[in-house]
Amino acid sequence: MKNRMQINKVLAVAVVLCVLAAAWFYGGNNHNSDNATPSQKPASTMKSGEAEFPSIKAHGQTTEKAMVSQAHSDDSARTKSGSAANQILTDPLTPGKPQPVEPQNAQVTGKKRTCTLSVECTTILHNMKDFNQDKLEMLPSDGIIFPAQKVTFFEGESVFNVSQREMKKAGIQFEFEATPLYNSNYIESINNIYEFDCGELSGWMYKVNGCFPNYGCSRYELKDGDNIEWVYTCNSGRDLGGNYVTNRGGV
Repeated sequence: MKNRMQINKVLAVAVVLCVLAAAWFYGGNNHNSDNATPSQKPASTMKSGEAEFPSIKAHGQTTEKAMVSQAHSDDSARTKSGSAANQILTDPLTPGKPQPVEPQNAQVTGKKRTCTLSVECTTILHNMKDFNQDKLEMLPSDGIIFPAQKVTFFEGESVFNVSQREMKKAGIQFEFEATPLYNSNYIESINNIYEFDCGELSGWMYKVNGCFPNYGCSRYELKDGDNIEWVYTCNSGRDLGGNYVTNRGGV
């Protein structure tokens, strides 16, 4: 009996020693792995933070790529926009007629000059079947919105400058929209009569000294004695001897 108990004790001690030996062996190997050089580490643990925060790491990479991509896109957009701004669209100019002057280059002085200004939409009277019936009260019986009269302007001002100022003084509605591609303002409505109010080919056009310029009213620099006429077309300018496609709204 005594011998058997001694044998059991020896076996128990042996088991404990085996367990301790195994714990030391595996624990020691892991410890050495942390102290290994980068080339000895598994590829999945080479980069700091990748094992500890995989989702944050992946999100960070995605965000960084998106930001870089957006930055390149913005640069490209600015380049294209700048190119477009430097390439102002202008239809072929009539030989012998004034060249356009960009609004940003206009030299407005304090010297007073005079010109004649008028606004009419008589073509609508011949196309009443196509006219917006809700606008009848806006349509003068003779089609004359602003009878021809001499007005004052300052040297260097454009057709747009004078027209906007005089319509405001006369209490006549005058709506416009900037069109950067043409570097000018497009006249949408005068006296609340808008483009397309008398058919899909209708809208406002302007003439200076009897001719339709092929560029916007903001780019037409006035000279002393000029005659400005705002006229409404119901047929792409054909009913006025001009072309609505290239002259619409003074653009």
